[in-house]
Amino acid sequence: MFKKCCRCKETKPVENFSFRIAKKIFRSNCKLCEAEIAKDYRARNPQKIIQYRQKYKSEINPDYSRNRSPEAKRKKNIKEVDRRRANKEGFNEKRRKNRNCKEEYKYTLERRKLFKQNSLRGAYKTTTDLFYNSRPEGMTVDHIIPISSDKVSGLHVYWNLQYLPRELNSTKGKNFDGTYENESWRNLLH
Repeated sequence: MFKKCCRCKETKPVENFSFRIAKKIFRSNCKLCEAEIAKDYRARNPQKIIQYRQKYKSEINPDYSRNRSPEAKRKKNIKEVDRRRANKEGFNEKRRKNRNCKEEYKYTLERRKLFKQNSLRGAYKTTTDLFYNSRPEGMTVDHIIPISSDKVSGLHVYWNLQYLPRELNSTKGKNFDGTYENESWRNLLH
């Protein structure tokens, strides 16, 4: 559905017009034109804006926080805290229901879990994948410093990888001698 703006004379979708609930119709000017009109009015009438704000603070909304005395502010804060404490389970239950029913929240939790699991792996994933994909025929990829052993836990990053024949890789297992080269397992072969 489209509507023509009275100010800019452009035909636009009705989503670009504000809806007047009282009259159940769309405004005659689009939202962009309404914003320009309001900006021009504020620029031409700065004193009126200031007067209206002062009137709002004092007469229209006497509960405005700046008008309250420090004692009144403290009383209001105490009342709010008491109200929340009295209905703590209600507040928490409402919060839980809202969180649990929102798909976006579930999606966010899943993303957080995946990010924690893959944060280090994700940073070096492309280079590690390249290392795996370019391995020579008959070779396996081995971690120089084992990922899990009794002495140490190595990283799954490309500088901790090497190519070994399958027999040597299975012989090496989780052996670790404390050096980066980790060559002591080769002595077991002789």
